[in-house]
Amino acid sequence: MHGSGRRHAVGAGLAIWALLGGAGAGTGQEPGSERWYLSASGGTTTNPTMQQTGHNRDTICYPTFLCGGTPGGYRWSYDLVPDPGPALELAAGRSFGGVRLEVSAARRSNSVEEEFTGITFLDGSPVLPNGESGYTSTTTTRVDAVTVRTLTLNAYRDFRLGGGRVVPYLGAGLGLALSELSGLFFSSEYSCVEEPCSGRPAAEYNSRQDTDLSDTGLAVLLFAGADYRLGTSLLVGLKASYGRVGDLQATSRYDVHPLPGTNRTTISGITPWSAVLGLKYLVGD
Repeated sequence: MHGSGRRHAVGAGLAIWALLGGAGAGTGQEPGSERWYLSASGGTTTNPTMQQTGHNRDTICYPTFLCGGTPGGYRWSYDLVPDPGPALELAAGRSFGGVRLEVSAARRSNSVEEEFTGITFLDGSPVLPNGESGYTSTTTTRVDAVTVRTLTLNAYRDFRLGGGRVVPYLGAGLGLALSELSGLFFSSEYSCVEEPCSGRPAAEYNSRQDTDLSDTGLAVLLFAGADYRLGTSLLVGLKASYGRVGDLQATSRYDVHPLPGTNRTTISGITPWSAVLGLKYLVGD
């Protein structure tokens, strides 16, 4: 686990401890009230701009670049700009007076636009264009969506207002996240537009990749919301959440490439914000 992941886990653990230790009689539900519940929620999620970085260890000097020798590989970077997307959550839990514990399964997905931000050689030195090679290239890239599925243990502290129909709460969760980058597509096609185009035929420099990537990491969640009692067993509520998910890191192969090999992709900055409307059903008396 990376250092930042450990810090987020410790923070969530302290928040859960505070929620559990700070609850007492007179907060949330009536003292002694212990009931199981089931809940289902749906709404929207968004995410600040994420970063996509990658690298390989290609030893090919592409004709449109000035290499000055044999490169040891390439690094590239993109911004991933998300659109709002759907958020779904199912949970089962139990209330203990003013405290609730639950197990939650959630899915948050955002379609994204990929914006190129730069390329360097593997050692970080700049890649300069070679305008006199006679070759040209056309590059196409895209990403369909970033989806995060979480399975977490959540703790909440409920508070009572006035007559007790409105029950605001705060919460924190800790668990696992399966992050998926779907529809990662890259295509680079070369052609000779002006002689002399010495060296390999242009098509031998072509590259193509079309894949999905996934990785499992730590999920840390914070919650704030309020439920409204419709009756003795049914509540409707709004919940806002903020999540911090470990980086997605995956290695994959090209479908077409001048040399056999792999590339490494990292997606960082996965911090979903969500707002959902849910129903909660209390089981038993």
